[in-house]
Amino acid sequence: MTPETESEILGVLEAHEDPLLSWGVVDGGFTEDELHTHIDDVLMQRGELDTAQDAIEALEDKGLIIRDSAVSPSRWRTRNGETLRLLARLRQILPSGDPAAWRQGAALVSDFRYARRPRAYPRRDQSRHAVVDGTDALHDLYRQVIDAMTRRGPQHADLSGFQVRASRQIFTALQSNITTATVVGAGTGSGKTLAFYLPAFAYLTGLQDKSTWTRALAVYPRNELLKDQLNTAFANARRLDHLWTKTNGRPMTIGVLNKDTPTSTKSLTASYSAWTKRAEGFQCPHFTCPGDGYTVCGGTLFWSEQDARARTERLTCSTCKRVFDDSMLVLTRSRMSQRPPDVLFTTTEMLNRGLSDLSLGTLFGIGAAKKPRLMLLDEIHTYSGTTGAQAALVLRRWHHSLRGPVTFVGLSATLSNAVRHMSDLTGVDDGL
Repeated sequence: MTPETESEILGVLEAHEDPLLSWGVVDGGFTEDELHTHIDDVLMQRGELDTAQDAIEALEDKGLIIRDSAVSPSRWRTRNGETLRLLARLRQILPSGDPAAWRQGAALVSDFRYARRPRAYPRRDQSRHAVVDGTDALHDLYRQVIDAMTRRGPQHADLSGFQVRASRQIFTALQSNITTATVVGAGTGSGKTLAFYLPAFAYLTGLQDKSTWTRALAVYPRNELLKDQLNTAFANARRLDHLWTKTNGRPMTIGVLNKDTPTSTKSLTASYSAWTKRAEGFQCPHFTCPGDGYTVCGGTLFWSEQDARARTERLTCSTCKRVFDDSMLVLTRSRMSQRPPDVLFTTTEMLNRGLSDLSLGTLFGIGAAKKPRLMLLDEIHTYSGTTGAQAALVLRRWHHSLRGPVTFVGLSATLSNAVRHMSDLTGVDDGL
């Protein structure tokens, strides 16, 4: 059974669940006969040879449908219907010796609204080279970077209109010598992050300077969001290894500065360390294996005890056995202060702490001979209220201490007045 058939079956089942869910009825479900009937209809229309039972087993293995055996006769629900049921039935649990006391607990959800709509994605009908058409003398080098980052197997992915416009805007901002702020607004999963990394990595490659300094900062409101994007950037950096070695004399380095970043190799064995000790060594809490950048492995990366004792910053994949050494990664704070990564991932809280920490100041460009030229701010809609005001003060303090032009780029999917929000957050005038 093809993934397209699975998706269509799931869509049909969800469409039959929608009427009850929209009225707040979450305990319904499909009987065995109803489930077989709906699936048989889809399989017949698509000319699939699988039986309904084969499809049910495949969907259940993937967690797309769930069997509720707590009722008699048992019922089937889609993952969507079961998720809503569990959320609607949440109850408060207080300490008690009775294991069934939760049944009398106060309900935590009094009401909800439900609507299911197909997700819309921007049309990808723009040539990748439209990003660099009309740019400066580094046109050919930028084109090579974009070719590497948009390659999908033997072909190259096209871009959507907003990605081309955003990338060109960021290129224009980087070629100026003033501080600017750009907001990239599009739906979740539409490619906002790529709209930043295409011009950013092309620009960093074009610097053609093998010395080490923090060239760009990627700042996130929470560690969970940071980890989500970090591995994408790491994989893209590995796609550019050959090009970076040719133009900058070495690969691009990536580093993470947050609560899980060890001060030195001695910190790995501390009780508070997030680097869990395994048979293969210390498990990295930040990165997973990017493979060759094109075919992502996703395996767990380990820092062997032998390398840690030798103070050699090197991670090895437990799956494909690829090795990522200190020419690609900066893992400890002590090494960051000596050889900053080209792209530093951090949080607003760590940026705030770094502004008053003399050992970290140069990492953020404060008092450094060469300063960051780019700052990515992801999920900027989360910076609201008191938290947003505090983040805005941190960014202003950093920019004032930096004493140099910065290209701020903010990403968000939900802002109604993105320009005003970005201006309030960064302190950059609306027109810049």
